Amino acid sequence: MDEKFIEQAEENIQRALEASISNIRNAPRLPAVGYCHNCSEPLEGAKLFCDTDCNSDWEYRKRMTTLRGSP
Repeated sequence: MDEKFIEQAEENIQRALEASISNIRNAPRLPAVGYCHNCSEPLEGAKLFCDTDCNSDWEYRKRMTTLRGSP
């Protein structure tokens, strides 16, 4: 393969990875509030959700709200 093509592809991959990492670091985080953000069950420690189902449900609703353009 052409060396220049390979170098360009590697640079593009690196830029995409750096952008993704930056987005993750700058994403707003939910605070631990002592209850599940989905179903309001009491939680101990710094947990945000009581289980993976609640986490998935909350993420799904958040995505749908974003897609609809609501806050």
